[in-house]
Amino acid sequence: MDDQLREAMGAEQLCGQWRERMAQPTLADAEAFIRTCIIQLEQNAPQVSPPVIGMTEKKRSEVWATSSGGSVSFRSNSTDHWELQLCTEGETVYSEGAKQHLIKAGNIVLIPPGVNCSILRTPNTSAWHHYWCVFTIQPHWKLWCSLLQHVDGLTVLQLDRYDAKRFSQLIQGYIDYTYPKDPQWCSRAIYNRIESLLVELQAAQPDKPTPLDGRVQSALGFIQQRFRDNWGISDLASHSCLSPGRLSVLFKESLGASPMSLRDTLRMNEACSLLLNSQKSISQIGEETGYKDQMHFSRRFSEIIGQSPRKYRSNK
Repeated sequence: MDDQLREAMGAEQLCGQWRERMAQPTLADAEAFIRTCIIQLEQNAPQVSPPVIGMTEKKRSEVWATSSGGSVSFRSNSTDHWELQLCTEGETVYSEGAKQHLIKAGNIVLIPPGVNCSILRTPNTSAWHHYWCVFTIQPHWKLWCSLLQHVDGLTVLQLDRYDAKRFSQLIQGYIDYTYPKDPQWCSRAIYNRIESLLVELQAAQPDKPTPLDGRVQSALGFIQQRFRDNWGISDLASHSCLSPGRLSVLFKESLGASPMSLRDTLRMNEACSLLLNSQKSISQIGEETGYKDQMHFSRRFSEIIGQSPRKYRSNK
């Protein structure tokens, strides 16, 4: 067994706990041991790096169907990404602490980072099919997608038959799409599709949750329009009629990022585009995106993108 897998599973400890019962195991013992291993792995194994889109089909098997309420999956509170799931067949119970949600065909579940839940099959379920997306949200998504503003627990939505079929076909199309081989462009392509899916989902909801605080919206609009300009947090706070400290706290709570880090992200998105699609020098691109000092621009670019502007351009 691979050492990393053995460590994540806690294999030595599990074997010690189960050694006596597994000398002459019953079917129930074997099932319980396998479930314990799976839960241990899902709790401790390295998390999947988002974004990912996929589909899971769990069909009736001896291990899965021996007893009702058998565990299908477990999501740890150490996860640092969002997850969207669309159930297309079967019924499962999502247990979120003391809360339980019966999920069936047509239900969409949004799970924020840091929220743990276990997923259990219902007694009459012989197969469970669902689509899923794993992703980290982009800060500006929260401005228009109020579904992403609920970060304390699960959001469960019910789609009508037409929308459920449309969304499943949409996600299946994303799965079947031939993505670029380059990891960065593959990631961007998946994020574009997840954003499109969220737009469709938001538009399909008749009852919208409470929108972002108006002062945060004002600050976000200011950043999006003037991210190339050199302004400070005090200028942004004055525009939003807040103190710098209060704005920073409110902005971080609402969007999960600081105002200045969001400005840098927007600058780097434009810098990447200019590096790939223009013949402008690195110093010109830095100045156009708000960095008068080329060294400062190159340093920030490397911190955010993971490589220097020159290497980024040459690799593409």
